[in-house]
Amino acid sequence: MKDALLEFKNENGWVFESPIVPGQKLTDAKKQIAKLKKNLGTWFSMYYTRNVMVSAMAEKGTEAIYMSGALGHSDPTTINSYLSMNYLKGSKIASDMMQQEE
Repeated sequence: MKDALLEFKNENGWVFESPIVPGQKLTDAKKQIAKLKKNLGTWFSMYYTRNVMVSAMAEKGTEAIYMSGALGHSDPTTINSYLSMNYLKGSKIASDMMQQEE
C-alpha cells in the first residue's frame, strides 16, 4: 500500500497536499473522502481503511496487542472488529495441512 501511495507523492513530498494552502500537508480530508464515496460508494469510510491496515498487519503476523496499540485501543480484543477474514489464505493453509498428514 505504501508503494502505491508513494507513486502520487508530489514535488513538495506530500501524497495528500492541501488544496487551500499549496505546499502544505492535508489537514482535513472531508472533501477527499466525499469524492471517494462518490466514486467508490457510500460503504467507504476512514474506518474501512483501519480495517485494511489491521488486516495487512495481521497477515504479516503482528500480535493483536501491537495492532490494538496502533489503533489507540487499550483493550486488545477490540482489534477483532477491524480484522477481515482471509478466506483464500485460510483455505490454502488448511489444504496444505491436510496434504502433510497423508
